[in-house]
This record gives sequence, structure tokens and C-alpha cells, in this order.
Amino acid sequence: MINGSKTMVRHRQPASKLPQLAQKYCKSFVQTKEPTGATLLAVCLDGENRTRQTRPSRRKVAPRMSSQEVPQPHDSLVRLTFEQIGHAASFLRENLPAPLASAIAWEHLQLLRGSFVDQRLAQSHCDLLYKAPLRNEPPEKPLLLYLLFEHQSTPDPWMPLRLLGYKKDIWARHAAEFPKSAGLPPIHALVLAQVEGGWSVARQFHDLVLWPEDPHMRQLLEAQQPKLDYALLDLAATQLETLRGGAIARLTQVLLKGMLKGVEAAWFDWAIALLDEAGENLPTLDALDPYFIYLLKVANLTAEEIQAKLSEERPQIASKIMSTYDQLIHKGLEKGLQEGRQEGRMEGLQTGRTEGLQEGRQEGRQEGLQEGRKEGVLAGQVQAFQRLLGRAEDPSSSLAALNTAELQAKIAALEREVASRLK
Repeated sequence: MINGSKTMVRHRQPASKLPQLAQKYCKSFVQTKEPTGATLLAVCLDGENRTRQTRPSRRKVAPRMSSQEVPQPHDSLVRLTFEQIGHAASFLRENLPAPLASAIAWEHLQLLRGSFVDQRLAQSHCDLLYKAPLRNEPPEKPLLLYLLFEHQSTPDPWMPLRLLGYKKDIWARHAAEFPKSAGLPPIHALVLAQVEGGWSVARQFHDLVLWPEDPHMRQLLEAQQPKLDYALLDLAATQLETLRGGAIARLTQVLLKGMLKGVEAAWFDWAIALLDEAGENLPTLDALDPYFIYLLKVANLTAEEIQAKLSEERPQIASKIMSTYDQLIHKGLEKGLQEGRQEGRMEGLQTGRTEGLQEGRQEGRQEGLQEGRKEGVLAGQVQAFQRLLGRAEDPSSSLAALNTAELQAKIAALEREVASRLK
């Protein structure tokens, strides 16, 4: 929580042994309203296929998140938390250099509109920009804080160049909006990285430049090259107990960290403890719904496994988690039923077409056979009348080329000729 200019941070160690809940799983789910964090909730309920390997199982678990959903659930979680100024302030204050953090008037922190990330990279990055007035500086000389969230399989070695482009766009917008400004505000960039294996690439722009071997030539050129570095919070390399910020800010980091391979097994216990801490000052736990949902998505546990991890000392958290679990299962079954019905309709239509084609062919054969027999009889009658009249018989091949109506017309003409001769 934020108290004046200081952050009260409680690093509560989760219980090492969490007994199984006595109460039996689980409450029936009745959705009566749209929960808080609707955007994240809608994304998460549709599921995402995580990049990490999960053990094969036929267990009944909450539906996974879909990687094709936009926005990405990780982005939605970051925005849900850090678009709220209180949570953003608690996070930034604890993760900026101490002299810089103490100089900022956090009570006047402001979230600015817009994103500067290239649209081609939007699936694996999101960003937030804040205006932070400095205590001992006039209002027209603020500091801009740029938070860039990276979630991808490998770190980007070109990050300094990308950040230079983002800063250029931020300054260009500032110059367009405040053409009479005396100059440009400084920008402090912080990269929050959710990357498998950790962040292992250079962080300084100078490291990207192919410098000449001659030291005097390099010194001459360095003066005209950008000098740029950035702060980094590498979730893969950060221990759970060293995560900083208020309860919600730390909870968000724990949940993002829980998606990484090789994460400490205790991350689930930490998330439960932080949910409990965050809920202490709330009238109900409904405001935390998106965090409960994300927790269950990341954990991918059965009801029995979840119960075994929940402490009897936190009955409200336990009840809320199991209720949310029911909700996800209910939604997953509903979606599966709808998809099954649709697939059933398509399969039935295809089967009907196939069977109809087969039946049509069979009926066609029968009708063709009957029609052929009838035309054969008519052709025989034509030849019989021709013999009776003493004429040469038409070849069977020529008669076979005639249809039923033509054969009947030919017979009628021969009958009239026979009748005229008998008069």
C-alpha cells in the first residue's frame, strides 16, 4: 500500500506445509455479473496454449489459454495491474534507483495515453508511459517513466536500438503537443522481462556498434553516437523473496514468473499468500477475479491438487479459488459442448451427403437397368414388325441409340402399316 511517499511492503513467507482443506470440492457456479477485469477475464476464459511443456494427462483441469487471442493474457495482466496508478507507483518506486525514486512526487504520478511498440511486435511486447513530476523541479520539467514488458522465448539483442526508437517517438510526440516547450523531458526506461532462460544480451547501445580498432578513431566517433542504457527486471533471474512492490504488484510478478520453465515450486504458495494479503483491505475478493483466473491457468492443477496446496488458515481464499475453478470448468464444458454440436452438424451433413450420393447411384443403377430392359423389349417389337412386313431389320446397335419415346413412335408407325395391309 502507498502511505504518503513511502511504500509499506510486507514480504510474508508462505506456510511450508499446507494441509488439505476439510471442506469438500466444490461450490456450484452461478455467474450473476461481469467480474472486474473483464478484458483479461474474457481472454483467459478462451484459453492459451503455453509454450512450456506440460505433462500428458486425462485429468480434469481448467481450460488453457489460447495464444491466438488478442490482447495476450500476459499483456492484459500487466495492464490490469500497472494501469492503476497505486499499483504502478508501488512497483516503480521499489524498482528504480533509490536517488531517483526519492526525488519523484509519487502522489502526482500520471499514466499517459498511447503505445509506442511496433505493431509487428505487439504479440510479445506491451508498454506503459508515466509522467513523474520531480519534487525539487518546476512542473514543466517532469521525468517520463517508460515500462516495457517483454514476453518471448529469447531475449532481443537489439533492445537498445528498439528503445532508442521508442524514446524518439515519445520525444517527437512531446514536441508536437508542446511546441513552445524549452526542451525534451528525460526518459527512464525499465524493461520487465518474462523470457525463458533469462536476459543474457547487452544492455548498452555502445555494445551494438562495430567500433574501429584504432582507439583514437573510436574516441572521435563515440562523441557522435547515442549513449543509451536501460534498467532491467529479469523475472527468470529474480528470486521470489526479492520481488518488490505492493501486494498486487508482487502478485503480478509472481504470476508472470510462474509461466517460466524451472520456476521455484513455491511460486503457487507465494501467489496464495499475496492474494490473501491483497484481499485484506477489500470488502470482497471479486476485484481479484482476474488474478485468481490467471493463477489457475498457470498452475494447471486438478481440484484435488489445488485443495492439497490450500491452507485451512485462509478459508476465504480457498473457497474463492475453488469457485473460480468451477467457473473455468463450467465455461470449458460449455464451449466444448457447443464445439461438439457444431462438429456434429458438420459431420452429419457430410455423412448425409455421402450416403445420399451412394443411394442416388444405387437408385440410378436400378432405374437404368429397368429403363434398359424396357427399351430392349421395344427394340425387339420394332424388329418383329419389320419381319412381319418383309423388311430388313434395323441393327440392334442403331435401335439402342434411340430413346423410349422414339422407339414407341417407330412401333406405332409400323402398327399402322400392318393394319393398312390387313384391310
